[in-house]
Amino acid sequence: MKQKYTIIMSLFMLILLVPYLTMAQGTAKRLKVGYVRAKVVDSGDEGEGSYGWGEHPSYWDGFTIGTFSTKAVFLGCSNWTDTLGQAHNIKLSGHGQWETDDKRIMVPVADENDFTIHKYARYQPPAITVDGLRTDDPYPFNESDHVEPAYIPGTADEMVESWINTDMGVTIHQRVFAFAQKNHNKYQIYEWTFKNTGNVDADDDIELPGQTITDFYFLRQVRYFEDFGKPACTTVGIMPGETLRMVYGYPHRQEGAEYDDTGSPWLDTGYLDHPYFNGEAILFASAAVNDMNNDDINQPSQTGYFDCDFEPATYHSLSHTENQKQMMWTVMTEGFFGLEGVEEQPGSKPGHHSVPFDEQEYLYPTDYPFFGFTISGFWSCGPYTLAFGDSIKIVWAQVFGAISSEKGREVGTAWLEDDCHFGDDVIGGADDNLPPNYQVYPELYEEDAFASEQSNWAKDCWVMTGHDSIRAVAMAAKWAYENNYDVPQAPPPPSIEVLSMSDQIRVSWGSESEAAADFSGYRVYRARGQWFPGIPEYEYEFLGGWDLIFECGGNSGNPVVYIYDDTEAQRGISYYYYVVAFDDGTDNGNDYDGQPVGSLTSSMFANMTTQPVSLTRPAGTLETVAIVPNPYNISASQLQFTGDLNKIMFFGLPEQCTIRIFTESGDLVKTIEHLGSGDEPWGKVEFEWQTTDDGQLVVSGIYIAHIETPDGKSVIKKFVVVR
Repeated sequence: MKQKYTIIMSLFMLILLVPYLTMAQGTAKRLKVGYVRAKVVDSGDEGEGSYGWGEHPSYWDGFTIGTFSTKAVFLGCSNWTDTLGQAHNIKLSGHGQWETDDKRIMVPVADENDFTIHKYARYQPPAITVDGLRTDDPYPFNESDHVEPAYIPGTADEMVESWINTDMGVTIHQRVFAFAQKNHNKYQIYEWTFKNTGNVDADDDIELPGQTITDFYFLRQVRYFEDFGKPACTTVGIMPGETLRMVYGYPHRQEGAEYDDTGSPWLDTGYLDHPYFNGEAILFASAAVNDMNNDDINQPSQTGYFDCDFEPATYHSLSHTENQKQMMWTVMTEGFFGLEGVEEQPGSKPGHHSVPFDEQEYLYPTDYPFFGFTISGFWSCGPYTLAFGDSIKIVWAQVFGAISSEKGREVGTAWLEDDCHFGDDVIGGADDNLPPNYQVYPELYEEDAFASEQSNWAKDCWVMTGHDSIRAVAMAAKWAYENNYDVPQAPPPPSIEVLSMSDQIRVSWGSESEAAADFSGYRVYRARGQWFPGIPEYEYEFLGGWDLIFECGGNSGNPVVYIYDDTEAQRGISYYYYVVAFDDGTDNGNDYDGQPVGSLTSSMFANMTTQPVSLTRPAGTLETVAIVPNPYNISASQLQFTGDLNKIMFFGLPEQCTIRIFTESGDLVKTIEHLGSGDEPWGKVEFEWQTTDDGQLVVSGIYIAHIETPDGKSVIKKFVVVR
């Protein structure tokens, strides 16, 4: 059954992927103040129609990996009458993960200026200037973005807001919140208020006045990461007495792997590429209609698991067949228990809750009978009866957790050296935190060609501390919501300017942060090679991430200043910087865990430079030209520029010249126009390094550089590339 279902779903994916990726996309705003990057669409859609591949919420190092795939959202009710007076036993409104319709189903409502979505910020985004060029933000503020701290509840740093009319006649007020503060920068909170307005389209007319919405349900499908394997998943909060409610996915060893790949360690460096956990935590569901204060702890009323391409969740509600409509309604109201092999959790809260996926004792996630491409979690709240004008509110958080990237490097390196340790180092002992199926199947971490059983087990235990991390993040999100979004607040971030000079790199910043009453000082951080040195394609053992290179104010012993000259910068190496402001902690109180917050810093991401700067050495002559490194050997990282894979520099150049690079056989591969200092990289930015004029990475061989000045004088240099 599993193989047949997989083949069918694969065919559906191949046939349907292209047309749905080309559908009209909704207007979106991006949240990006913390460790999570996500965009919010005006219609509430999170499927391929509006997200597309590559724009999924991202987390972990460098925001290069999509941590969720596309999601689906549906509203349902029974005994509904449409605008023509026709009665329907079941009515669904919603976006499928492949297919959406924001013109007829979930329709964004435009304001008087024709904007369908607005973004609000607590602080003016800081200016970021690198060598005279503004590099602030690839998604800058526009007419529908506002700096209005008084409009944002609590101390949230960013809020996105839109209104959505559905063809059911229920209007959704969508608000999404993001925070920059520590302990609160790894989640984003979605607050949706549902009101029976009778308005089924974008205009102000009420098409369904007076109709009562009976058996109202709200369902979400959460499709976990899939780029680096098939995750396991679990559910929290379905048993009596549990107050934290969450569905989430996490790393698992892959079927067919020749070694223990839990956490996706790189075999050249040991770097843990995929140790993160992600999911959704339900923070609030109205205990009764029009009750926006009391939470129904027994919601969601349904939780379960199925293949991510469960047909009713892939298509929007107007394209459902009658069978698909009935299937979605059944899952929404009763879970997956009509399917053979799906068991309900004994003794669970009222409703219908599957046995947590990882407690069903499958060796691999792919052994699940309803596995096709990957696993999704489903949850729904209801039923509610909404008389005309009635409202309910449902709030959830998109949550992430993992060991730190620094710990990931440490653990992965130790694993690669077969010297990884955890806790009491006793397999099955008191500190053993592996999931239930790892306890049943120790072959998941058995000895292999790369590591012993002990080292595999220890690595996996480190990865699985993400269970604690994501639950702590969910608790922080729950506390923030219950505290009216009022969490301890850091100073605003300063603007930053970075300037390349011949013997130093100057970092300067503004004084905006000093608007905070408890402002204390500034710290300057620097990275070498990449703006976020955990990006896996460029990971080397000697990269240590961001280094604190200067502090002023506070207890540093240095007076508050606004300029730092980095005289330790080395020639030819790319550098990146950010500056944070910190407070004295006296006004920050306690956090979600009851512990004192202490000093807070502004967001590292607010003014982090993403364009490289290097020392600008004085111009030379044709006689002083040098090519470094020569030879370039991809495997000799110690001879390359720190962290800059593929980087080749021309040193000692005349102030103005043309560099033409040829193969040994005389084919022109690259032309570089140089103007200014004596140094020039092959390619202005890292993805252009060692590439041809057509963007192709060059192969191993001998290359010839012809360097010519405007007066026609030239010099020829040979160099070698080894790949």
